[in-house]
Amino acid sequence: MDQTSSQEAKKTNKAREFSAKVKPLYVVALILLAVAIFSLFELAKARQELKSFKTSPEQAASKEVDKLVSDVSKLMDLPSDEKPTIATVRDPQKVKDQPFFEKAQENDKVLIYNNAKLAILYRPQTNKILNVAPINIGASQNSATQPAEQEIKFIILNGTTIAGAAGRYQQKLQEKVASAKIISIGNAKDNNVADTFIIDSSGKQTSILEDLAKNLEVKVGTLPQDQLDEDADFIIVVGKDQINN
Repeated sequence: MDQTSSQEAKKTNKAREFSAKVKPLYVVALILLAVAIFSLFELAKARQELKSFKTSPEQAASKEVDKLVSDVSKLMDLPSDEKPTIATVRDPQKVKDQPFFEKAQENDKVLIYNNAKLAILYRPQTNKILNVAPINIGASQNSATQPAEQEIKFIILNGTTIAGAAGRYQQKLQEKVASAKIISIGNAKDNNVADTFIIDSSGKQTSILEDLAKNLEVKVGTLPQDQLDEDADFIIVVGKDQINN
């Protein structure tokens, strides 16, 4: 009887030892199975997305255009009666000699409105408009290379919470200053500016600063040194006084 009990006890202990060894392996197997199922699911999902892209590249391109238009429209007014053609800057060095692409970097976007004859250089990474210029599709090479009036470079910053205020002011500026070249449109750090003001950003245009301020009917102001841009002659910060003008 004692011998039988001893044998049964040994069998029980061996069974427990076997179970103790097998249990971790079982848990690991379950984990590996779960990982495998998840990987297969993700792979199937990726294949489906790739298939969708391959079968409808036009849809993907249309979404990109819509997103770019949505982002840029928050910085300036855009033509509402046409959809722009989008070009991507691939090699900035090849276009650096063109003034429009002076600040261009790889992967910058150009929104081209053929009917409105408008081109916009935009950097998605920083959500910043780098340049805006009219385009003349029918212009000859000779007319394009004629010397132009000395340009005055402006940066326009929105000092309000109203989206597009800086972009709207651009038209007013170009109507009053024919030689104005807008090199950038963005948002000011202070979005509670009451009165629009102009700053001599380069420190080299004090002789015409007062005349510009009078012509534009704005104040002469200042900005901290770290907010100035030596590439611009002047910075205009658009205030709330321009919202209804």
